Parts: sequence; structure tokens; C-alpha cells
Amino acid sequence: LTCLLLSYVTKTGMTAYPRFGIPSFKFIFNVPGNFSKYFYFLIPLLVADLYYEDNKYKKITIIIALIVWISTLRSRAISFVAVFLVLSFIFFRYYKKMELNKNSNKKIEYKINFLYLIPVVIIGIILSWNQIVFYFTNSTQARSLLLRYSVVTANEYFPVGSGFGTYGSDVAVVKYSPLYLNYGFDKNYGMKEDETYFLNDNYWPMILGQFGYAGLLIIGTILYLFNRRILAITSKNKYLYFASFMAILFLLLSSVASKSYCEFSSICVYLLLGLFVAREQSSNYNKTNK
Repeated sequence: LTCLLLSYVTKTGMTAYPRFGIPSFKFIFNVPGNFSKYFYFLIPLLVADLYYEDNKYKKITIIIALIVWISTLRSRAISFVAVFLVLSFIFFRYYKKMELNKNSNKKIEYKINFLYLIPVVIIGIILSWNQIVFYFTNSTQARSLLLRYSVVTANEYFPVGSGFGTYGSDVAVVKYSPLYLNYGFDKNYGMKEDETYFLNDNYWPMILGQFGYAGLLIIGTILYLFNRRILAITSKNKYLYFASFMAILFLLLSSVASKSYCEFSSICVYLLLGLFVAREQSSNYNKTNK
């Protein structure tokens, strides 16, 4: 936060191109987008720390972290902060009332009611609408083209897709997949053979193109079962559960417009989720042995 404030009054080298007329904050990273991705695990980590002591100092720390995250001025960052604030308000307010009124002999199992997600989705769409239109309806934008032609590829190579390293992946970029030439990607900025900036900035189009509808179903099922297991284990502790849910949600929402499950951010997030699960299993083990 100190570096952010200094960046607005002096040249620190920590700001990048302006958005909404304000310089975007990148801290020590090359671009604000990469700095923003670290908050996928930092915010859940700060929330989980409330498990050990829920005090004003820690809550102020979370608010500061959210302010710094917004300062990257990424549409996803702004949307995710809004999602986090709305969900945390609903979740903790609801369960605080339950804890005050609950039967002392009955253990509360914490869960996010999916009805809560309706206003969250609406808020996210409103805040990200310009980016959604720009990225997914523009006929020359890489993400829009990758999504459109992933369906074409999946239909042509039904049901298992075009195969490893042929569409949307790092290997497809390095070897410059013949499919890209067939689809005319070599004529678009950032998608040419010697200019491949945007050719692997996706996740679900990569899965659909390379592994078809069968691969999409398998990957989707694996992620669902894996994440459901994490939430089931942490559901006895409201802080670990909410932190796990938000970490999973950040990655899932980010995967719509980026390759989030293939990036460093997913490694950090799942290491953190592993710690949450281990902490809760250890706690349950100790209680059982007592």
C-alpha cells in the first residue's frame, strides 16, 4: 500500500499503462496482470488466518489487500473484489446469526448457498461487460478466435479433439500448429508464427480443441469432484471453507478468459488448498483421538 501511494506522487517505476485515466499498479512485476494473479491465493490466505484469531487488525489487512488488488485496474480484479465483498458479507452475516441461535450440541456445516451466486454473477457481468464484449465478440481478438475455432476443431475431430500440442497450448505455439495456418491465425496480430503473444492465453478452448467434447467432460468432472472434496473437508470451519471456496472460484472464473489452470497462480492456489485440507484433517484427527 505504501508503494502504491508513493507511485501516485513520485516515479517509482511501479506503474504501467493507465486505465480509466489512472496509472495501473504493477508493484515489482512486469505487468499488472501478473501481479493481480497473486491475489488469487493471497486473499484466501488472509481470510484463512482469521481462523486463528478474528480481530480488526486482520480485517483491515484484508481491506488493504483488496485496495491494492483493485489498483491493478484489471477488469477481473475489480470484479473479483466485488464478488468477494458481496459473498463474504452474505456468508459471514448468515452464519453469525446461526451461531448465535444454534443448538450447542449441533455442529454447523458451512456451505455457500448457490442462490448467493446469482447477484454475484450479475455484478461480475456488469463490471466486466465491456471486456466480455471486446474479447468474445471481436472477430480479430485472439480469445474470441481461439474460442470459436475450438468448437470448429472439436466438431471436425469429434469426439476426442485434434490431439496433444495441436491447439491452444504452449507446444502448439512452439511448433506453430498447422491448424493455425488453416484457420488463418497467421494473419492476426499476436497470433502470427513470429508473433505468438496471445496464442495460448486460454484454457477451455485448449481443452475443447485438443481433447474434444470427451476431454472437456473428463476435465470438467475431475475439477468438480476434486474441488467438491476440498470443500467437503473444510466445511466444518467457516474461515477455511470460505477461503477455499473463494480460491476455487477465483481460478474458475479466471479460466473463462485466461489459461489460469496452466499458470503459476494455480500452483500457489492448490498448494494453499492442500494446507487448508491438511490443517482441517489434522484438527479432526486430534479431536477424534481425544
